[in-house]
Amino acid sequence: MDEPASISKEYMISGRLKRIKTKANSRFLPYPGLTNLNTRRRHRGLTPTTVEINHIGRKSSLETALFGDPRLLQPDQIVWFVLVVAVDYLGLQDPEHDLESWRTMVDDPALNSEIIYFFKLAGEEATPENIKKELAHLYHDSEALGNIGRPNLFVYLTGEGDDQNRMCLLGGKSVSEDDISRWLAELRTTYGYTRPIALVLDICRNNKDKPGVKVHYGIELICSASPGEQAEAIRFESDQAKPYSCFMLAFIAASTGSRASTSVGFKADLEHRLNQLIRLINSAPSKKIPDGSTGEDGPSSQAPDWSRANVSDPNSIEAIFDLVAERSASNRTYQPSMNLQE
Repeated sequence: MDEPASISKEYMISGRLKRIKTKANSRFLPYPGLTNLNTRRRHRGLTPTTVEINHIGRKSSLETALFGDPRLLQPDQIVWFVLVVAVDYLGLQDPEHDLESWRTMVDDPALNSEIIYFFKLAGEEATPENIKKELAHLYHDSEALGNIGRPNLFVYLTGEGDDQNRMCLLGGKSVSEDDISRWLAELRTTYGYTRPIALVLDICRNNKDKPGVKVHYGIELICSASPGEQAEAIRFESDQAKPYSCFMLAFIAASTGSRASTSVGFKADLEHRLNQLIRLINSAPSKKIPDGSTGEDGPSSQAPDWSRANVSDPNSIEAIFDLVAERSASNRTYQPSMNLQE
């Protein structure tokens, strides 16, 4: 796939706490000297199979250091490819803040047993062309692993929704569910990509007469709100490091509480936590994050749309909340201590 060499991307492998900047045309073909790394086993409690990746002076290719030695990556080791797209559109305060919350999460040493590649598009960078390109990168990079590990692809898009339930981008542009589904289907058809991908679209869907589109096979899409609803946000003044998105806060709370549960249990817990947050907003509407609207805010409701997500698939949704739970359980900053009535 041809890619302009001038576009610079960020790569981050969790547990190293340093980002590697490289050119887009250096991406995994296959791992051609992307960086120089060495690895050592790190024993955390009773989990001796975890690996910490560290910068040192001795040179070796990423392929050898990370994937060439079968001792370093077990066949069922999940390798995460995460893309976050965030746009602060017309006065929104939460999307790009929440992108930084994602970055903080995947940077945390608590996840140093995880292999995570984190990519982002924010503000003016989040164009339809760049979103399509980054989706292609996720597939391309994960396919380069071959049969090594178990790649999981996850995309989180957050911003404002328009009257057609599309995500508003800067410059008068937008991206729709149909756009995303079509791009992913084209990639799978053109290049033979087979890996499933899970996406969360965290935007207002104000048009109740605009139902979600049918997505193509292998695509799981969760919308944080149902048609006719807003995706709410709230800021806790005592802890502004938390995400502002109510859906994301509920996701974290449910992940922490449901780790030993099933995906169905996680879904129910997330909805319960989200309802708690919405009740809190309705009791104190002045504390809502401004969204640039001029009308009076009436009572809110928000129910996630799971209709295009296979929440019983342990390789997608369950793996995502396990990842969040691992970080949340070890870091009080990320535990949503909302003290809401059950």
